[in-house]
Amino acid sequence: MATNAQIVNGVGAQNRITPANFNIPGNLGSMLRYKNFTDINNNNNYNMLVQDSLLPEESTDYYTTIGVQEYKRISIMEVAKGNSFATFKFPLPTRLNDTNHVNWQQENLGMVGGLAQVNTKANEAISKAAENGMQGLAGSALIGTLGGMISSNLGTVGKLGQATAGLAPNEFLTLLFKGPTYKKFTLEFIISPNRPEISQKIHNTLNLFKNSQAPALAYEGTVFKYPRVFNINFVGSEYLYKFKPAVLDTFSVDYAPTEPHGFYKGTHAPESYRISMQFTEIEFWLQGQFE
Repeated sequence: MATNAQIVNGVGAQNRITPANFNIPGNLGSMLRYKNFTDINNNNNYNMLVQDSLLPEESTDYYTTIGVQEYKRISIMEVAKGNSFATFKFPLPTRLNDTNHVNWQQENLGMVGGLAQVNTKANEAISKAAENGMQGLAGSALIGTLGGMISSNLGTVGKLGQATAGLAPNEFLTLLFKGPTYKKFTLEFIISPNRPEISQKIHNTLNLFKNSQAPALAYEGTVFKYPRVFNINFVGSEYLYKFKPAVLDTFSVDYAPTEPHGFYKGTHAPESYRISMQFTEIEFWLQGQFE
């Protein structure tokens, strides 16, 4: 089979010849088509992905959309819903993990607080120990230790008695609900362009994500303007989880995810990319919102 594209491997490795159109790994690869798009706010030209043209035909039923919009809040609890100035269509991520977390904190009420409701029973326990005729060091240690525990003032002698009697104070631990937390999640994609010139399109897309993650300067550099907000959706299955508007914490690109490393001859563009995005949602999930 005739070939007209060459991948240059790592330094010192022997070049290998491949077809002009790279193979797509499973259903993770994508053929990208773009159209010019202008960000009116900053007068910057971007390449916006045409939503119906990212994935191969056999995998277009299931995919991820990521829209980018300027940061704006209606209130401290809600982000303003705006039109995304650019929307990108990716395959489904390599992992589909939905992790939810709320903040419960263990609190120590102490014996005084914990015995507020049962103080009478504690006094009865001390009296019963005396009535049972416990004598000597053990009896004194028990009575003194229980009394010291309740008074929350053991001291060295009280601690010695505690060790001798083999008793430890019940600190009456409980869990207090502190509130919800902002959900964090990671999306990872592996993309291989199927034509050498598409690599430049991917490069532009990656730069847009990096620029959207970064803040801007405003008012002569005296303050930072918040980075952009991302709106993410899974398409193709109603059983997958949903997302709130999110900010991009970490954006990582592995430009050589395969071994040996591959680059296009002529353009020297990478053969494939592993893209990892770590997001934090900026709205809480509340009861009744999981549907």
